[in-house]
Amino acid sequence: MRELFNLSASPRPFHQFKHRATPQTDGYVAVTFSDGNRHVWSYGAERPTAVDVIAQTARRKGCLDYRGLLQTNFLHGRNRVNVFDLVVGELWRDLSMPYSGGTRTVGELWSMVGRAFPKKVEKRAVDGIIRTRWQPATHRRKRNVAGRLADFNTSLRAQIPVLQAETQRLLDTYFRFDLSVHLEFPGVGPAQNSRAPHSTELWLDAGFRGARLQEFQNELNEARLTALALALYAAGLRLSIPPDPTKPRLLVLDDVLIGLDLSNRMPLLEMLSAEFGDWQVVLLTHDPVWFEMAKEYTENTGEWTHLRLFDVPHPSLGSVPRLESDKLDLERARQHLGTGDLKASATYARSALEKRLRKVCADKAVRVRFRNNPKEVKANELWQGILGRNKAFIAEGKPPFIEANLVNRIEAVRSVVLNELTHSRITTLTTGDLNAAIHAVDEFEKFQFT
Repeated sequence: MRELFNLSASPRPFHQFKHRATPQTDGYVAVTFSDGNRHVWSYGAERPTAVDVIAQTARRKGCLDYRGLLQTNFLHGRNRVNVFDLVVGELWRDLSMPYSGGTRTVGELWSMVGRAFPKKVEKRAVDGIIRTRWQPATHRRKRNVAGRLADFNTSLRAQIPVLQAETQRLLDTYFRFDLSVHLEFPGVGPAQNSRAPHSTELWLDAGFRGARLQEFQNELNEARLTALALALYAAGLRLSIPPDPTKPRLLVLDDVLIGLDLSNRMPLLEMLSAEFGDWQVVLLTHDPVWFEMAKEYTENTGEWTHLRLFDVPHPSLGSVPRLESDKLDLERARQHLGTGDLKASATYARSALEKRLRKVCADKAVRVRFRNNPKEVKANELWQGILGRNKAFIAEGKPPFIEANLVNRIEAVRSVVLNELTHSRITTLTTGDLNAAIHAVDEFEKFQFT
C-alpha cells in the first residue's frame, strides 16, 4: 500500500516487491474506491499516481509498522529521543502552516530551508579538469538562510504544543497508562560552516505517574512504549490530514502490536473506531489469535472486511501466497459439505451458531452465567440464557422472545450435530444431519429478536 501510493521522484519498480518464489513477469496491485473506479499497478507499468484520487490518497495517508514505532524509543539507545525526522519528514510533511509569505506545508518549508544553503557545483578549471566546489557563503545567501530558518522555526514551534496536547489526549482517553508526554523544539540553526542545517532536533520526553523519566525508552515497558508511539503517530496524522468528504484518507498498520499482550491491544481498536471512523483503515497481523479478536470486535459494525493471506503449496514453485476472504462460517460449512468433509462442515456450522448466540446475548442483554473471561462462556450457557428469556417473556404475557418452531430445530441440531465434541472426535455425521443443521443455523441468524 505504501509503495502503490508513492509519489517520490525515484520509486522502486513493481518487480522488487513480487513474491520471491514467483518469477513470472506478471502480477498486479489493484485498489477500488467507493465511486467504483478501479486503479491498477502491474508488472512493468508505472504507478497510477497521475490519477487525481491516487495522488490525493498518497498525500493523505499514514503507513506504520513495528519498525516505525521504534523511531520513538529503542533506536535511540541511551540518547535523548529525537523525533525531528519522524515528524518533519513523515507525519507532518503535508501539514499546512502559515508563515511570513503565506501558507506552506512543513515539507515545503523544510525544502525551502535546504535550497537556501550553498550547494556543491561542478566547474571546469583553466586546465580543463572539472572540479566540484561549494558555492560561496555570501552575506546575501546567509540572510536568505536566516530568513528561511526563521520562517520554519516560528511556524513549527507554534504547532508543537498542539501535537503534544493531542498526543496526551489520545494517551489519556484510550491507553490509560498514567503517562505524560513532552515535546521540545529548540529550533534549527546553520552549521558552523554555513553549508547545512544544524540542530535538527525535536525532543520527545515522557513521564510516568507525574515524574519525568530520564531515559523513558529504557525505563518504560513495551506496552507503554507502544502506547506512546501509537498516540504520537495518530495525533500527527489527525492534525496533518483534516477531514474532506471529497478526498480519501488512508491508514495502514502492519503488526504494530506484536510486542503487546492481548489485553493491551484492545485500546487500539477503540481508538481506530472513535478517531479514524471516516478513514480507510487497513490492519495487518501475523498473529491468528489477535486476528480473531480484532475480527470479533469489528465484525458486528458491518464496516470491516476480513481477509486471510495463506502460504499454499505449489507444484513447481514450492509455495505461493493466496489471499482469501474470511467468509461467513455458514458459507464455509456449505463449501465443506459440498466436498464431503462433514467434520469440517460441522465445525463451521457450530462456530456460526456460537457467534450468533454471543451476539444475541450481547445485543439484547440476555442474562448468562458470569465468567471473568467472556470467551469462556459456553455456547450451551448462552442458549440456556435465551431460553430463559423466552420463558420469562411468556410468563409475563409478552410475545415469545424466539419462535417455538425455531427452538425445536436448534435443539435438534445442537444436541446431535453441533455439540462441543463434534470438531475433535470421530462422529457418525451424515449429509442429511448437516443440511438440517446449516438450514437451522441460517434461520437462527436471520431471525429478528425483539
